[in-house]
Amino acid sequence: MDRSIIRRGAASTFLLGMLILLLTRNSFCDGKSHGSCREKERNALLEFKSDLIDPSGRLSSWTVDQKDCCKWVGVFCDNSTGHVHELHLKNPDAESEKLYQSRYEMSSLGVPNSLRNMTNLQFLDLSSNFLNSSIPKWFGILSSLIFLNLSNNQLTGTLPESVGHLSMLVGLYISSNFLEGIVSEVHFANLTNLMYLYASDNLLSMRVSPEWKPLFQLQEMELRSWQLGPKFPNWLRSQKMLEDLDLSCAQISDSVPNWFWELSSQFVYLNLSHNQLHGEIPNIAPTVGSVHSVMYLNSNKFNGSLPCFPPNIRELDVSRNSFSELVATGSANSWQQQFHREYPKIHWTSTRLALFTPTQQ
Repeated sequence: MDRSIIRRGAASTFLLGMLILLLTRNSFCDGKSHGSCREKERNALLEFKSDLIDPSGRLSSWTVDQKDCCKWVGVFCDNSTGHVHELHLKNPDAESEKLYQSRYEMSSLGVPNSLRNMTNLQFLDLSSNFLNSSIPKWFGILSSLIFLNLSNNQLTGTLPESVGHLSMLVGLYISSNFLEGIVSEVHFANLTNLMYLYASDNLLSMRVSPEWKPLFQLQEMELRSWQLGPKFPNWLRSQKMLEDLDLSCAQISDSVPNWFWELSSQFVYLNLSHNQLHGEIPNIAPTVGSVHSVMYLNSNKFNGSLPCFPPNIRELDVSRNSFSELVATGSANSWQQQFHREYPKIHWTSTRLALFTPTQQ
């Protein structure tokens, strides 16, 4: 299964939930409203535009002559108050293979400071542009934010602790930047509503107490390429709603605790690959419901016998481990035939021990 499909599905689910949430609270201007935005916020957006390099003119509707900023492209307001609640400024080529040749990319030497005046913002998407700066500390004053997407930019520096002040935040997306430094409990101090955390492909390290119990319940978390090890993150034990988890390339050199395998029936997508995980894998319970699960456990040091995997698994890779028992009875060929009977949607591509990849759909 194409990982981008899973990402788009996850994003669609979240955005649908956001839409339902916001529509039950307020109605929004969509360029056809008879209302008008607040002058302070309009001026802040004009200042924001002046700080950006916009070669394709994506923000050409943002002009002094157009008094109502609620009619500007990418701007959504509350009909009753006129406050700007959403900024949709994602690069329209974000899902295209031509992203890195995109003519729609906006750039800036910093996240424009004028945004600090947009304290009523609930949705901010600046993803897949060329923002080249650090994330400013003042982000913590945007206390109404529910969705924040800064992924796929050129952001550097540390993740400011003030992000932990965003108590309304449900989705935080900061993947594919150049962020570095330590992330601690302080960064999550007040994120009681956080459900979606996508922060892969940065240079971040997590340092939390072994006794830490987060106040949030995540549904999806991807921290690929973080430094999470050497110990397996004990705080995951508190996460009873996780469905999507990516801890690949996270420098974990530990055994996987039994409580984690007991949680595995929750996962639609699980990636623990490219670590130094060791020990035996117990039999894996089927995913709850009819959803087909995806599981990548490859490139570790798991040993012992291969476990029983759930019958509704769709993709499985346990290659490049140290399993000691290929066949309990019979030849490798008979074991392979048995595997095909039990997991007909998984294709055996090699005679090497347990190299399984998805069939072509």
